[in-house]
Amino acid sequence: MSKERDLRFSKAISLTVIALLVIEALLTTIVVLQFGELFNEIEKEIPIITKIVLSSPFYIWCLPLFSILMHRNNVKKNKGAGYGLPAIFIIGILWFPLVIYSMYLPVLS
Repeated sequence: MSKERDLRFSKAISLTVIALLVIEALLTTIVVLQFGELFNEIEKEIPIITKIVLSSPFYIWCLPLFSILMHRNNVKKNKGAGYGLPAIFIIGILWFPLVIYSMYLPVLS
């Protein structure tokens, strides 16, 4: 009974992580696209970090996609979340402040 409860808990956590990653990808995409239009009008040089983030707003959608695939694979094998899902979540946590920093960096300089 305890193993079944642990599996349910692990599935619930992984679904929560997937939902948070989807929300993060959505917000990041919206912010990057809005600031991208603004930076096209600015005539000064844009920092390299900002250029990288502006060129890749849709790559962030790989994180929820990979997490969905991992979750589906682990559900089929009747395993827990594994180590891949927390790693993807940590990458997502680190990505969001980088996007915020890179969007305000041209304004600050």
